[in-house]
Amino acid sequence: MRKRTSGAPALARIIAVIGASGSGKTEWIKRQLKAGRPSRLVVWDAKPTSDYSAFGQVFTSISDLGRAMLAAGKSGELRAIFRPGFEPTSYKEKFDRLCRLAFHWKNCTLVAEELATVTRAGWSPPGWLLCVTQGRSEGLTIFGISQRPALIDKTIIGNATLIHCGRLQGRNDRKVMADELDCDPDELRNLQQLEWIERADTGETRRGRLEF
Repeated sequence: MRKRTSGAPALARIIAVIGASGSGKTEWIKRQLKAGRPSRLVVWDAKPTSDYSAFGQVFTSISDLGRAMLAAGKSGELRAIFRPGFEPTSYKEKFDRLCRLAFHWKNCTLVAEELATVTRAGWSPPGWLLCVTQGRSEGLTIFGISQRPALIDKTIIGNATLIHCGRLQGRNDRKVMADELDCDPDELRNLQQLEWIERADTGETRRGRLEF
């Protein structure tokens, strides 16, 4: 991710980050954020183990987040980490509101951890759908993360400028991603821990391993 100055036009991208638990998804994203250092960042951080707090100010209220974004305006800096709490039944509504805020804020990076908790196959909250179908024109760079691609809405995968995929355990998950990556499902099953396959919307495919 290229660093840009506050208010500059965004290098808008949509990145689907897929892989079983322990495959290195969150670490890979954190490295992208460290490299790109986006000045306008919104993270949906529902996983207790993710901990993006080093990247920005933590919010637990959507209203407080909205006020902070309003104060930052269309070009000001704000790095916001939103934690929705421990009541999953409230997640979809909060996620929808967060996505709408990010869309109208414009020119920002949006990170959404574990999409299976807020979308399902064939359905997304309207705010998320707005971001992944129209967000690039508003300067959004989006990272959408999931352990179980068979269970989530596939719009982000279909619109992705880059798919980054690690090891997958479920047969249905492997089939979904093998079709998108144009590879054999067994290759996704046989990936070792922290190994990955990437496919860009240009058709270019790369393979590698996350090194520590």
